[in-house]
Amino acid sequence: MNLINDEGFLEFPLFHGTSSIFLDSINKHGLGGKIKIDLKLLKDICGAHESLGKDNLWWLANSDQYNNYILTDRIVKGRSNYVYGELHLSASRITAENYALSKKYGSELLSYTIIAYEELKKNKSHKSRLFCARWPLP
Repeated sequence: MNLINDEGFLEFPLFHGTSSIFLDSINKHGLGGKIKIDLKLLKDICGAHESLGKDNLWWLANSDQYNNYILTDRIVKGRSNYVYGELHLSASRITAENYALSKKYGSELLSYTIIAYEELKKNKSHKSRLFCARWPLP
């Protein structure tokens, strides 16, 4: 069976799961056409988590997932994802639907960024470091 037909199109559909909050942008600009989330922001937040060391229990539990998958945008072998630019697609409609419904803030990168930031705000030692950085002693 040929996966690509004579016109250069796939012979099977691919699905992308995302929140309907992005629907206006998708209709106007296409998938991945306009909304960009800065990966640098997430890297900075993760760096702040890292700087807190072994007392940061949330980071200890989540750093492998952030460092080895999210920050590198690596596809884990054995998953049936397709990547086109920054867009991740699945041949399974159910997988795409489940993915869309499982992301609290619509997209994976946005969700992981907000969650990491919220966890960082909970850490009192990080708040004091931010305060000292803003108001250095003479």
